[in-house]
Amino acid sequence: MTEPLTIQLPGNPKTTFLPLDTLPANHEHRIPFGEKHLLENQPASVRILRQSITGWQFDMWLYRTDCKKQTTLLVNTALGRVFFLYVLGGTFHFRTTDHADAVLRQGNCLAVYVPAGTCTIMLDTGSHTLFGFSLPYGYLVWLRQHHPELAELTERWKTRPEELFALPACKIDKTVWRTFAQIKNCPKRGAELDGALKVYLARLVALYTNRINEPELSNHERNDRLLQQLETYLRRYYCIPERITGDALMRHFRVSDTHLRRLIQNAYGIRMGEYIQTLRIEAAKELLVTTDLPIREIATRLGYAYADSFIKLFKKWVTMSPSVYRWRKRGSKFNEK
Repeated sequence: MTEPLTIQLPGNPKTTFLPLDTLPANHEHRIPFGEKHLLENQPASVRILRQSITGWQFDMWLYRTDCKKQTTLLVNTALGRVFFLYVLGGTFHFRTTDHADAVLRQGNCLAVYVPAGTCTIMLDTGSHTLFGFSLPYGYLVWLRQHHPELAELTERWKTRPEELFALPACKIDKTVWRTFAQIKNCPKRGAELDGALKVYLARLVALYTNRINEPELSNHERNDRLLQQLETYLRRYYCIPERITGDALMRHFRVSDTHLRRLIQNAYGIRMGEYIQTLRIEAAKELLVTTDLPIREIATRLGYAYADSFIKLFKKWVTMSPSVYRWRKRGSKFNEK
């Protein structure tokens, strides 16, 4: 892929990025495997640090710009390109040659088609950090099979390549930040790094397209929705111990185990472990009454490693053994083992 963009500083149009061996010690966001470059004018009123990596079918970069005064940058793109942009700090005001405007603030992200030509970026005094990546047209066309929200971007790129066009902006959530951390800490190198980064970038695309389809919800509404999803999940997997561990729940719901446990505690006044035991005991009652399965088989089906543990817990919750419960409900005796 060709370099997706070049930047000109005000008053120093011929200044170019120079390679750096190391980043400043206080640099907050780092891509340890990326190439490092510095662009600054003289006197140094604008300083831009760039970390970048070019892979097969993607360019990824992180810019940090420090401005001692309000600054206008000229960004040139040789070809039209779709960018996925994430503002980690500051505010970016974009304007194209046809005066189409876009503003992207800290904590927001969007996907935007930028036509070939010159785009103006206006920055206020202070620090501004932008993470982004670009993908070629063919790869985006393939991605839209899974994310139809991208169809309008590829259609605009094909039919109206001279116009700036952006999909809606949305918040950078915890899941996106965790993906950034995985990119930063990725241990792969060489061809394996290229493949791993493509996976992470595809995940960012998926998170973005999912997010723009979600209505803006209050914290209360988000927690209610999450509780419903958690209840559905637990009712489905309560009998599979490895699917209901703290780590498994965090991976599935992408929120902390503590937050999920708090939702159950607030909704039912019991701990999550007790909630899961309630599901298992109710299922055990159903199996005891409606089937002739041995107690040991029922214990196994409900996720207990040992039948004795199941019998002990059943007695604690129901105040009688499983076989006595079955006998009382069906009027016949069964052995416990």
